[in-house]
Amino acid sequence: MRAGKSKLFFRTILILLMLAMVVSIAGCSGSNSSLVGRWYLDEGPTYGNPEDMELLKDGTGIVDGAGISWKTENGRFYLTHPLQAASWSYKVSGKTLTLTDDDDTELIYKKE
Repeated sequence: MRAGKSKLFFRTILILLMLAMVVSIAGCSGSNSSLVGRWYLDEGPTYGNPEDMELLKDGTGIVDGAGISWKTENGRFYLTHPLQAASWSYKVSGKTLTLTDDDDTELIYKKE
């Protein structure tokens, strides 16, 4: 009987840890809520840069007609597209998203 109580205790701890991870992940995605939506490139070079982005709250989306994944971390916006992966510093101000690459080239997007 003692072994059964021990297993139950460890299962309970494992479930609580898993729940804590889910809550933590859900809390992180809330910080990206200002990025969720449809964005159109308003200013900046179009060659090799996303022109039309729809970012979904689950970290996926569509960029220029292709499925992507995206995330933010340490002040950077990361986008993984079937043809390439890229990252930029980012700033959201109302319905304007500014992405800045490591060469200080700015891409300015407007939200639909």
